[in-house]
Amino acid sequence: PATGMLFTFTRPGHSAARWSQPGQLFDGEFVVSEAVPPQSSPQTRTLAKAPTPTISGTAKVGSRLTAKPGKWKPAGVVFGYRWLRGGSVIDGATSSSYVLVGEDAGKAISVEITGSKSGYVPVSKVSKATKKVSAGALSAPPPKITGSVKVGSPLSAKAGGWKPAPVKLTYQWYRSGKAIAGATGPAYELVGKDKGKKITVKVSGSKPGYAKASKTSKKSKKVAAGTLKAVAPTIDNLAPRVGETLTASAGAGGPGPVTVTYQWYRSGKKISKATQASYTLTASDSGKQITVKVTGKKSGYKTATSAKTAKVAAGEAIP
Repeated sequence: PATGMLFTFTRPGHSAARWSQPGQLFDGEFVVSEAVPPQSSPQTRTLAKAPTPTISGTAKVGSRLTAKPGKWKPAGVVFGYRWLRGGSVIDGATSSSYVLVGEDAGKAISVEITGSKSGYVPVSKVSKATKKVSAGALSAPPPKITGSVKVGSPLSAKAGGWKPAPVKLTYQWYRSGKAIAGATGPAYELVGKDKGKKITVKVSGSKPGYAKASKTSKKSKKVAAGTLKAVAPTIDNLAPRVGETLTASAGAGGPGPVTVTYQWYRSGKKISKATQASYTLTASDSGKQITVKVTGKKSGYKTATSAKTAKVAAGEAIP
């Protein structure tokens, strides 16, 4: 006899039959062919408690949201997560927490939690959506200006570390609080108009999903006058005679362009009204040494005066 098991029986000339009713079984006409383990029933049990999840954290780009599944019953439920943006699944967002990105700005976020346990039907619950995600905040230190604060010298803006990187930066330079037209790069070369003024630079940052932010540097000290480079002039005729014309070359001073003026000298004394680049020798120059001095001027720069040329002896009059 056998009880509590499922058997397959055969009878000569008949199809196989299965018998699962407990009781006395005899092998008179039937032959026991094999014992078959009882087949398990489908897993149809329902989880006793599956609460709606909640979300904690600030709905702001750059902030982290965390899903709270609540207390599911019975114990031992395993959770799976899917984050939703405006009701659509966010690719790759399958952890219990989620950091809001630029694409989330202006959208409501929710989370779907699926609870699973062996022997129970899986259950999915979706949280209430957050309010619309607000723009994130960029952070950065004020920029710093480096370089010599002197006309003709370049200044550079050091923007510092903007976060979260990467951040697109733009620049605007100011002269005594007023924007300098065209000065919109990370470097700026001081010009004559800057002399005596204080310089600042404003760095602005932008990033999708974040509010634009600007940081302004401290004021520089007053811009000092630049320094012109003076080059000793030359005279084209080193053995002139009365009646001939001498021409002075100012040389390559700078930075250009520079306005230059001339003064001719006879034996070290100024020659009246001889203030052009050329000078025609007169009888008064006969036997004297002629020199010329060139003075350069440029807005925002200190005046520079070159040394005199070597002495040029004026020869005899041309017959």
